[in-house]
Amino acid sequence: MCYRLGVFGFLDLEDVLGDEYKSSGNNGILDIIEALKWIKENIEFFGGDKNNVTVMGESAGAKCIGALLISPLAKGLFNKAILESGALQAIRDKTTSKEITKRFLNSLNINKDNIHNLLTLDYNQILNAQNKISDSDIGMLQVFGPVIDGECILYSGLESINKDVGSLVPCIIGTNLKESNLQLAFSKELRDKEENCIKELFGKNYKNILKSYNKIKNEHDAWQTVLTDYLYKIHSYRLASKLASLGKDVYLYRFDWSGNIGACHAQELPFVFKVIKGEPIALFNLKEEDMPLSDTINGYWKNFIKIGDPNKDGFPIWEKLNDYNKLIIFNNKITNKILEKNWDDKLCENQVFSL
Repeated sequence: MCYRLGVFGFLDLEDVLGDEYKSSGNNGILDIIEALKWIKENIEFFGGDKNNVTVMGESAGAKCIGALLISPLAKGLFNKAILESGALQAIRDKTTSKEITKRFLNSLNINKDNIHNLLTLDYNQILNAQNKISDSDIGMLQVFGPVIDGECILYSGLESINKDVGSLVPCIIGTNLKESNLQLAFSKELRDKEENCIKELFGKNYKNILKSYNKIKNEHDAWQTVLTDYLYKIHSYRLASKLASLGKDVYLYRFDWSGNIGACHAQELPFVFKVIKGEPIALFNLKEEDMPLSDTINGYWKNFIKIGDPNKDGFPIWEKLNDYNKLIIFNNKITNKILEKNWDDKLCENQVFSL
């Protein structure tokens, strides 16, 4: 499914160009909603069931699905959701989205007096300006995202869940044990805990992240643990716990299988898609000994897509979060585990990047 990215998909222009651009900060989400409408109207002509549509995404895709879950415009367009390593943490409040827009316009030397020049720029000028507002590719990961605009998204993520304005459907939600190992592998600045790099990831939240790190810095893998928690785990678990508390069917997982750099971000993908031996996907290859785990994960996903319940004969039982407060652990041995008590940090904002 194609949707607009970066400035084209998520630049909030309402404050500078008026009501006509009220939902410009959600162009990318609106693209996905239009695709879902098309599926609803046409899928039966291709042998599909318009009443059994599952949305599924990983990373940015999962964060987009988080936006779909809380958007009244997407209500009724899908029946189940799978969110891998992403939840509601990309939803921008208006203060943050307006500040991002201000930075973008400043990089182009555009102000309110010549604002309409923005509409005449070519593609490359826009992309160059987009790149200027972040000093690193790592920072760029967090800058653009869906916006609370009063139409596509009415409230913050968890507030929207409480108000039931979107689609509270059965969900598979989960993260990988060492998500941030991927970002750390690509960024020396992040490995060195450079302040500017951390600010680019977390905005004004960065001090809380450093505070949390300092509490456990003597522990093995402390920096990776903190980054994984605050970029992914806390937010996915919050969404899962909120939905479960409302009686919704939630199947929570953690992917622990360890490859070259641990169970990092995106490493579950070849297992989910049951990649043919030797075929590259998401940076990784499966080996022969990995195929039984891939068969199982792929089977859970397919069954959930078909009937809303991942369980099937011959597989270990995957218990719903709201029944037993358990999550399933995917490793060489598959186990159900009680959800740890201290996974949340009340000081952690619901949006990762905040200005």
